[in-house]
Amino acid sequence: MKSKLLILLACLVMFAAPLAAVQINPQRVLLVIGDQWEDPASFLIDLDINDAPEYDHTIRPKGIDFMQLVVMLKSWGIPFDIVRLDQQSLDINMLLDPDGNPLHGCVIWAADPHADLLRQDYGLLTEAVEQHGVNIVALSNRIDQPEIEKVLGVTYKGYFHSSDDATVGSGHYLTRTLGPVLLSMAEVGYMHRVQAEAGKDTEVLATQGEYPFLTLRQTPSGSRAIWIGGDALIMFDQQSIRTLLRRAITCATGYSLYKTWENRKIIAFDDPGGAQNSWLEHWQYATLTREQYRKRLIEPLKAHNAIMVINVIPGFVNEDTRRIELSFQRKFTDKFGRVQDYPSSKLGLEDGVAEGVFEIQSHGWTHMQPDLESAPGPWWGAPLDGEKAMVGWYREFGDTRRGFVDIPAASQTFRMRTGRQWLADLFGIDVLSFVSGGGGVSGDEYYNNTWVLAAREGFGWFCWLGGYLGPDMAVQNWLFEGTAESPLTISAMPDGHDKGIAEHPERFAETFELGGPDAIYIGLNEFIGYMHAGRQQQSSPGGKVTFNFDPHYCQFFRDNESEWNLELADWARKELKGKSVYVDGKAAGGIDNSAVRTVKIPAGLGEHTFEIK
Repeated sequence: MKSKLLILLACLVMFAAPLAAVQINPQRVLLVIGDQWEDPASFLIDLDINDAPEYDHTIRPKGIDFMQLVVMLKSWGIPFDIVRLDQQSLDINMLLDPDGNPLHGCVIWAADPHADLLRQDYGLLTEAVEQHGVNIVALSNRIDQPEIEKVLGVTYKGYFHSSDDATVGSGHYLTRTLGPVLLSMAEVGYMHRVQAEAGKDTEVLATQGEYPFLTLRQTPSGSRAIWIGGDALIMFDQQSIRTLLRRAITCATGYSLYKTWENRKIIAFDDPGGAQNSWLEHWQYATLTREQYRKRLIEPLKAHNAIMVINVIPGFVNEDTRRIELSFQRKFTDKFGRVQDYPSSKLGLEDGVAEGVFEIQSHGWTHMQPDLESAPGPWWGAPLDGEKAMVGWYREFGDTRRGFVDIPAASQTFRMRTGRQWLADLFGIDVLSFVSGGGGVSGDEYYNNTWVLAAREGFGWFCWLGGYLGPDMAVQNWLFEGTAESPLTISAMPDGHDKGIAEHPERFAETFELGGPDAIYIGLNEFIGYMHAGRQQQSSPGGKVTFNFDPHYCQFFRDNESEWNLELADWARKELKGKSVYVDGKAAGGIDNSAVRTVKIPAGLGEHTFEIK
């Protein structure tokens, strides 16, 4: 009897580790930062990414690492929550649900323990990782704390400049196909390197000089602790490290559903419907007619299987009545002697929308100042070569005529809201992207910030200047455009405006040369849809994800299926091999030896499910 019990106990011990190892956590990331978020309201990210001096590529504005992480997660469509330790104390309930299970697939640890933070109990992190199966991906020099070093199995020693490349030491899933050089100094010459020492139970997967660069430790609870070294402010400038981060998230969780944007291009141009071409001396031209839209834009776009974003102005400033009226209502000869056939222009826009090559978005309401009366005005009645010739009158959301001062929030909000409603009246659409006329914006005072106001008005993207907008945050100055992490917006040649198409229509063909031979042209609604689909995901342990495509931000999916990359780490693919993927309850293939495969979610708003079982 005693020998039988010993055999039973031995079997239980044998099976204990594998059972812990197959834990599939929810597909959701907890991003832990320190004091990198300058906005105390935790809403706006507005770093000027052009501040870095050309002579030193390793200098970046404070918080750039946080911004890079947000941009990557948003563009990949991976849901995430943020904890900022300068305002919050680490709480076990941020990491575990009431039953003690992990709330997230992994924690991305990007908080510098030596920054100006609240008093923290880092032992909670040790408990979560070592006892409850919480996975962690820690970055760069953010690991100089005994509790963090313990879970990683890495001892931090210093942070100094180096010119050594990071080289791969094994064919592990994390580094496979990324090449022998993981992080190259070829472009920057040097960057900070973390000097660290790996423990005996920690696997070193890449090195930088004599020091570890990439490590992996599996804890007794089955969790995975991954550390990626490098310069915190510059490492993600390189594609290989961005891919490595995504794989680290996948390796920690076991799987991930994400979107990438290789070769995706967004063509855009501005100004149809505006009045400035009828009043502004250096910007005068005849609005495009229906026939011109077809010949110059619709047919070339169809020939290249392309779509173009057109930022339209629905409010026309009529000097005769001194009121704002719906654009596209009148045909008249302006004071420069040009025939302006706005009804014909509207028909051309409608043709392009109907044929699937135009996507109309918001360019504000009028493209002109709310106050056309005060000094140095009035604009009304001014001669064409007087005040009317001053370009500052034609900036709607930032008062450049009166010295670059803010336009009050209430006025901006009214104009955003009215412009959006008028576009709905004119074209029967619900616009998602916004761009201010001439790039004029307000923001000297936070409460007048154009980006914040646009996000709160329900826009999902700020065109040209580039940035995510949503109910959760606004991100100014997007990163990684033209890479796997983000599509590239290109101007409709020759100048990104209908003015260029009116004056030099032959040059529109150059647009497709900019796009390149492998370009896949998409609209902003598609990009916005994926980013907000990530925000609205709900995930359960074991490999189940519920998508909630709302009718506004995710309107692209009303009539279009969504395609996601399903990637499994080696360990999860081995454990799950032979299981099936189900989409909306229907079998959609099995788990095989493929590291990455495509999962298609059917068209239609509302709830969709993905599950491995």
